[in-house]
Amino acid sequence: MRNTLFFFNTAFTALVLLMLTVFCGCGTDSENTDSNNASSGNADTDSDSDSDTDSDTDLDADSDTDSDTDSDTDSDTDSDTDSDTDSDTDSDTDSDTDSDTDSDTDSDTDSDTDSDTDSDTDTELPGIPFKGVGNSRADEIAMFNLSWCYNWMHYSQETDCDDPYFVPMIWGDDGEDGIIDKYNEIVSKGYTVVLGFNEPNKSDQANMTVERAIELWPLLTSNPNVRVGSPAVSDNGRGWLEDFMLQANANGLRVDFVTVHWYGWNAGSCNDAGQLNGALNWASQWGKPLWLTEFGCMNESNPDEQTVMNFFSSALQMFNNRTDLERYAWYPWNTYSSLSDRENPPALTPLGQLFAAAPAYR
Repeated sequence: MRNTLFFFNTAFTALVLLMLTVFCGCGTDSENTDSNNASSGNADTDSDSDSDTDSDTDLDADSDTDSDTDSDTDSDTDSDTDSDTDSDTDSDTDSDTDSDTDSDTDSDTDSDTDSDTDSDTDTELPGIPFKGVGNSRADEIAMFNLSWCYNWMHYSQETDCDDPYFVPMIWGDDGEDGIIDKYNEIVSKGYTVVLGFNEPNKSDQANMTVERAIELWPLLTSNPNVRVGSPAVSDNGRGWLEDFMLQANANGLRVDFVTVHWYGWNAGSCNDAGQLNGALNWASQWGKPLWLTEFGCMNESNPDEQTVMNFFSSALQMFNNRTDLERYAWYPWNTYSSLSDRENPPALTPLGQLFAAAPAYR
């Protein structure tokens, strides 16, 4: 029995070993399978790698990168940049530049420059004053197209010869104090020219000796910034003026220009401007500028209006040829010599029309 049991035990054991051997062979196959599986694992890995990587990477890259990058770049960059650039730059720059620059520059330039320039330009004369008149009413002077006038006084008047055309005069011997007061008033008002004594050679005018005129003359030259004209003598007083100029030069007295009066008297003396030109030639002997402050036609030289008009036209032509003639003033108070009809309102006479058409400045 024991032997039988031993036999069964031995057989059972062998059977077990056989089964184990078989199973061990399966184990080897399993290792081979695992090895194959390792290869298969490579395949899986490749498959997973290709699948996951390609799929994930490509999808992520294409989807995320393209989508995010393009979207962000295009959206953010284009939108923000273009928007900010266009909006901020154009808006701010253009707005500030156009508003500030144009507004400030144009405003300041136009306002300051134009205002100053216009102001300065308005006060400038278009030339050297040339044509004038020996007083007239203010409303008449406004029609005459002139550049200066005087009224035989040291002050202007709104009713007749007024600023800015007015030139003052020290008419005669008002005593030293009287002349000083008048001269100081002239200077204080800013006038830069003064006319000297009026026809001192005549008893019905300033009526002064040459010696008295020389004695008072320094009072008319005390301000170096104010030009002074010589005493104006009538045409028959040439000797008086020659004596005055001789003594003025001897005493070092200043005379800035020579003042002349001339009137035609005899028949034919106003047929042209020849005799007037001769008077100016006489006055030019001192080599100074000339001011013809009274001229016209009187007595037999003045038979009619046309003669006076012809004389004036001839005088204008002669004036244009004289560089030493600085100014002239027509005397409108003789027969046929009026420049207006003196009505209210006034109208120009034919002579007045001729006068107004002549250049006011040189």
